[in-house]
Amino acid sequence: MTQIIDIAEVARTTGLSARALRFYEARGLVKPLRTGSGRRCYGAGELERLHQLVALKRAGLSLQQIKALFDKKPIDLRQLVALQLDTLDDQARALTEARNILRTTLSRIDRGEPIDAATFCSLIRTGDVMMT
Repeated sequence: MTQIIDIAEVARTTGLSARALRFYEARGLVKPLRTGSGRRCYGAGELERLHQLVALKRAGLSLQQIKALFDKKPIDLRQLVALQLDTLDDQARALTEARNILRTTLSRIDRGEPIDAATFCSLIRTGDVMMT
């Protein structure tokens, strides 16, 4: 016998909110069963699909990309993964830049330099100019 799980238990199991589960259903990413009274209930297949969805989102894929994968639409998975890596590389560079600006600011504060909002913004702009 297949175990059927209600939306509250699925939310606890997946870490997703009931609102997110309803949103994913509205987008056609999951199709829970309905009880006679209309309550959502999930079987093992839908629970596995939700775990896949969470993993793919963690990898940075958009819901549109995930839906294409779930729907088995023609998709160049290699290109998709390569583009996602490029996006993550861009984000890593941006984080490195932000860390460097914050370290510079902290160093100046530690040396006793007064740092107000205008100076801090100036350091950020200088970092932006150096990166471009």
